[in-house]
Amino acid sequence: MANIVEGGLTPNLAMNEISELGYQIAAYPLTLLSAAMNAMKITLGRMKIDQPRNNLLLDFGELRKDIGFDDYYENSEAYTSSKRK
Repeated sequence: MANIVEGGLTPNLAMNEISELGYQIAAYPLTLLSAAMNAMKITLGRMKIDQPRNNLLLDFGELRKDIGFDDYYENSEAYTSSKRK
């Protein structure tokens, strides 16, 4: 198993190079966190100076689906106390 931390001590090799070295699994423990934090910093920077950010956003329907809101709303229909208005 290769543990790849971009900017860390392990070389950031392409997946085919990692495979050629004999590794069957490669973990990228900070990649998504780093990408998400970068996106947040860019978005906050745009918000601070009141610049458009629509091109950075997911479509609201896609966001609802990805977060699980649509499933939640569908499942909550079984409970009368949770009816949406």
